Amino acid sequence: MAIIKNRRENKFTQIPNETLADERLSWKAKGLLSYLLSLPYDWEVYTSEVVKHSTDGEKSLTSGLNELIKFGYVIRTKIRGEKGHYSGYEYSVYDASTRTP
Repeated sequence: MAIIKNRRENKFTQIPNETLADERLSWKAKGLLSYLLSLPYDWEVYTSEVVKHSTDGEKSLTSGLNELIKFGYVIRTKIRGEKGHYSGYEYSVYDASTRTP
């Protein structure tokens, strides 16, 4: 099988080969990570918004996201609003695992 690659001048995403070769990740998680990395740097991750951009449902998105969290590609931090009440999550997305295998 041949691999055909088009030359791109801009609007592309580079992902380290070791990330794509990480056998701990499912294809679903690798695809989700690729999508998240393609978004602008200042884009805020809202699962309710991400789920709108694929045929996968919320459960699939959640399981892929949890997999990326488990293996250190995404760090999810609880956000506390006024009076210390929970107000959501902040997600940091990395192109390489922040955890060692």
